Amino acid sequence: MAYRSSSIVSLATAASVAPTVPTGTAANDIVVVCVYIENNTKTITPPSGFTQKYGPDSITAEHHTYWFWKRPTGSDTGSYTFSWTGAEPCQAVAVAFSGRITTGDPFHASSDMKTLASGTAFPNLSVTADANSDAVAMYSTWTSQGLTPPTGFTTRQNVNEIGIATLDNIAGGTQAANSASWGASSSLVDRLATLLVAGAAPKSLLVPRNSMAHMIVR
Repeated sequence: MAYRSSSIVSLATAASVAPTVPTGTAANDIVVVCVYIENNTKTITPPSGFTQKYGPDSITAEHHTYWFWKRPTGSDTGSYTFSWTGAEPCQAVAVAFSGRITTGDPFHASSDMKTLASGTAFPNLSVTADANSDAVAMYSTWTSQGLTPPTGFTTRQNVNEIGIATLDNIAGGTQAANSASWGASSSLVDRLATLLVAGAAPKSLLVPRNSMAHMIVR
C-alpha cells in the first residue's frame, strides 16, 4: 500500500486555494497538501484536520511553499480550502497515501530541503528512512516548465510552477532524490520527506518545520 491518487490546482491569483480531495481517499490515509504562494509570506488557515508541517520554504521573496498533512477519519469528499489574507498568485497539490502509520505524526524525523539561486538542475536531496516508507519530493519554480523527476521517482503532478514526485515502499536506510530538473533556468527550492508505514512508531513529533527536504524553483 502506498501512493493512492492526487490532484492539483493551476496557477491563479486569489486569497485561497482548494485542491480536490484525491480520488479514493479513505479513513487512515495520509493526505499531504503543498501550497505555493508568490510575492509574500502568509499565515495560512488550513481546513479542519490539517496540521502545518513545513514552510515557508523559499529562496527569494517571490515564492514560498508550505506543507500540510491530515489523517482522514472517513472518506473525504469535495475539496480542501486553504486561505490567507491578500490575493496572491497561488497553486496547491494534494496527494493521498494508503497503508501509512495510523497514529501521531506520519513523517520520519529525517528530512532535507535545499535551494538554488538559478539553474535547471535541482539540488540533490538525501534522508534517513525506514523500510517500506513512501518518499515524497516537492518541487517549485518561478517559471512554468516541465519537471523531470529524481531517479527512480514517478511524477504525480506537474502544472505551472510546482511538481511532486513519489517513490513507494523504499528499501530503508539512506534515501536519495537525485537528478531532478526543470525545463527552464529559474530559482529552485526542493524538499524531500518520507511517510512511515503502518505499525511504525512516530519519530518526528519534535522536528522543526524547516528540517525536511523540499525544493522550489522560480
